[in-house]
Amino acid sequence: MLTLPLFPLPICLMPEGLAELRIFEPRYQRLVTEASRNGLGFGVSPFDAASQQLFDVGCIAEIVDFKRRDDGLLGIMIKGKQRFRLVSFTVESDGLKRGNVELLPAWPEHSIHTPKEQQLAELLTPLLPIAYQANSKSQSMTWICQRWLEILPINLQAKQQLMCQKDANMTRELLKQLLQ
Repeated sequence: MLTLPLFPLPICLMPEGLAELRIFEPRYQRLVTEASRNGLGFGVSPFDAASQQLFDVGCIAEIVDFKRRDDGLLGIMIKGKQRFRLVSFTVESDGLKRGNVELLPAWPEHSIHTPKEQQLAELLTPLLPIAYQANSKSQSMTWICQRWLEILPINLQAKQQLMCQKDANMTRELLKQLLQ
């Protein structure tokens, strides 16, 4: 069991995924300071604001870059490291959530095998930020499924169902169906 500060966000972050965040609330400034010092990172927990639901499966994030944004706020670039299941959480006096999490195994690696899988890889490339372009895993079907899962315009509950899986198979099958 690992205890991490949590950043509830309306996003899906998977291992090797990148996201840029604006940090302005004091509790999240504290989270960034703590994550920078502890070497563990923090948990990104998918959060649906409409239902106020904090989903069970999230991803540990590490801070890979900082910058002062044009609006004067702190900007951080994060990278997903490992999925986790949220077992329990507490809310601290400033509103920061701290969760007890169980680490989940990585999705097994699978190569691109079929023309449809190759097409999914080719369609994904122009949709990703330039930071992904040099990634050596871009020919891994698992990596491709994780990136599609992050950007697909489906609700967080559907993404959560896919994030909970032990492998990328369900995501890959959904993507193939969407191609048809």
